[in-house]
Amino acid sequence: MEKMRATEVDYAAVVALTNDPAYWAGPKLAGTNDADFSIKEGRVVSGALAWSEATGAGSMKNREAPLSLEGRYEIAWRDYGTADKSFGLFRYLIVECGDASVHR
Repeated sequence: MEKMRATEVDYAAVVALTNDPAYWAGPKLAGTNDADFSIKEGRVVSGALAWSEATGAGSMKNREAPLSLEGRYEIAWRDYGTADKSFGLFRYLIVECGDASVHR
């Protein structure tokens, strides 16, 4: 998203919709291999994001280099609704990069 913005786009957004609470609750254990990539509620994502040193080569294959973010992104999940009781609550996340006021 940042790379796209730096080249030709003034504004970009990522939208996620899920009924899996693991995304907004975050990992159950501290120090997981993918902890830097968590998008749990209330987290501020910034700087370099990388796999832990304990991560196996197969998990990182073709994704070895850390991601470097220039911006600072606050993670705020919002309730969307329920399809029916068997699927549970759906929540969504919108992460914006750039000047959103241009598009509102």
